Amino acid sequence: MGCPPRRTGRAIAAVAVAFHEGALWIGQLRRPEPRSLKLPALHLIGSDAAALPIISGPEPCRYHEEGGVGFLDFRFHNGAMSSEDCDLLRAAIVAAKARPLRVLVLRGDADCWSNGVHLGIIESTDSAADESWRNINAMNDLGRELIETADRLVIAAVLGNAGPAASSCRSPPTRSGCRRA
Repeated sequence: MGCPPRRTGRAIAAVAVAFHEGALWIGQLRRPEPRSLKLPALHLIGSDAAALPIISGPEPCRYHEEGGVGFLDFRFHNGAMSSEDCDLLRAAIVAAKARPLRVLVLRGDADCWSNGVHLGIIESTDSAADESWRNINAMNDLGRELIETADRLVIAAVLGNAGPAASSCRSPPTRSGCRRA
């Protein structure tokens, strides 16, 4: 039948599992209990994952340049961003802003650009209030990094669902948001 699956390494938020004929990156897991939350694999595995070597794997934020434009692609499961995800995206934005380009395009996942804070992680912690506050502050820091970008045009390229807020834009958007009728 072959070898049983075994964890072989970890990336930013995923764990690599080796099988007899290949390997698979697992980004999300759920405990076997009823009504358990789907969480980032490394969050759920916890300290057991710390012993795994860090290897090259899926990156939630990727940057590339094309035609004098910087593109920052980011992908977080269901668009939910934990405190760590916000910090990671903010660091990627800071690195992209260090490049001498006039335009930065932020591209979220085709399934969902962003749904805000990661309620699953908030609900799974010992103190939901503390984690909520931490996540809100990380989201605010991320937003401030974008708002205070004055040396280039920042474009939010929505490839898919933008959540319920997008449907409230009934008039053509302005540079800072939606015009109300």
